[in-house]
Amino acid sequence: MVSELPAWAVRLRAERRTRLWSQKDMARRLVEAADDDVRARLPSRESIVRRIKAYEAGHNQPDDPYRLLYARAFSLSENELFGDALRNVGSESDDEWSALELARRASATEVGRETLERLELAVDDLAVAYHGTPPRELLIRVRRHLDYVSQLLDAKKTLAEHRRLLVTGGWLSLIAATCLIDLHRFPAAAARLRTAAQLAEETEHREITAWCLETEAWQVLTEGDYRRTLALSQAAQHVAPRSSASYIQATAQEGGAWARLGGPGRRAMR
Repeated sequence: MVSELPAWAVRLRAERRTRLWSQKDMARRLVEAADDDVRARLPSRESIVRRIKAYEAGHNQPDDPYRLLYARAFSLSENELFGDALRNVGSESDDEWSALELARRASATEVGRETLERLELAVDDLAVAYHGTPPRELLIRVRRHLDYVSQLLDAKKTLAEHRRLLVTGGWLSLIAATCLIDLHRFPAAAARLRTAAQLAEETEHREITAWCLETEAWQVLTEGDYRRTLALSQAAQHVAPRSSASYIQATAQEGGAWARLGGPGRRAMR
């Protein structure tokens, strides 16, 4: 009988995949997370990749310094990564994933138009669901879809299919970041925003880039940093397609910042 993977092994693999990192990328991130003295004592990248594979297979749990390096790389606490509770994935999320996988298997290619269209529709559904779904519940569904996108990135596909997957991953990362901000998990939210921004840059997707800037502007506005809100919202307007939702929202964020700074401040800054 095949034993079930320990919760921490499932979590390590899921967190890596939701960021669309390969195991080689994960090894690099662990090295980058290390202090200079620790980095000097780490083994070769190939050895670290072998460790990552063993961890994700549940063969042995990371010990020092890898526990801390994982936590830093993911912007999470060690308890969140290595606690006993396995993240609950609800039946609705399972059904969504199963439907996507069935569509993929029915396709003539490893990714296929039908799978991509279903994923893009799922992104739209998740974006609509944001306003009426508790962020913790929605985040579970978003993570599930990100995990699936990560799996598909390893499959054979055309360049056009690869770009559509990256765009989908960018939108999902952005929604995840918004949920995390709502949950006041700001370091994790920042990591998701960085991933979304990176994917937007790679695909030259101006609207995702604009939403990343607008989302950060919204966060700093709630924190009372109005001048940074101005800079971010103006940057979002600069890259956003005119008349797009991101442009309109960034304009509103700028207006909110000016309202808090007051009219005289606005004239002085001009």
